[in-house]
Amino acid sequence: KKIKYLNLMETGVDLINNLIQRLLNLTNTSSHAFSRLNLKNVLDESLEFLKSQLSSNRITLSVKAPEELFIYSNKYNLIQVFLNLAINAIDSLKDKETAAEKILAITIAVEEENIIISFFDNGCGIDAATQEKIFAPFFTTKPSGSGNGLGLFIVDGIVSAMNYTIALTSEHGEWTKFTIRIPTDK
Repeated sequence: KKIKYLNLMETGVDLINNLIQRLLNLTNTSSHAFSRLNLKNVLDESLEFLKSQLSSNRITLSVKAPEELFIYSNKYNLIQVFLNLAINAIDSLKDKETAAEKILAITIAVEEENIIISFFDNGCGIDAATQEKIFAPFFTTKPSGSGNGLGLFIVDGIVSAMNYTIALTSEHGEWTKFTIRIPTDK
């Protein structure tokens, strides 16, 4: 019986490894077209998908970005990153009691030799223990059936594959901020 269970466990691990490899291949940017993009236009296009969610949850959206900031990157990977970060922010704001105070603030700025993109929300925040696991595959804080724990894992994979970085800062119960740093020579 022990061998049967060991074989099942080994098969399960192989299945998980295969799934993770397939997910990582989705973020492989070498096979995707890079082009010159207006970063604000890509962000605006991403946010179009979320207008109804922002409105129905009475979330105030603030976007501060230069109109003419161009980057050489993959549009669809950026859209996926922006959507995942915004959806997580929306989810953290849904249960906030006072609608007047639900804020999602997205900024794009150039600082020294980097483009800095930040997604800030004043939702529920993330505790320190959770922050350590936030980019792990299949890790989720959402109720069963509401999330699969792959969104931030995929974001991290895309960001890393494009040689960008992503960082998280948060105050549990107060706010969360994800910051993407893109070297300007990219």
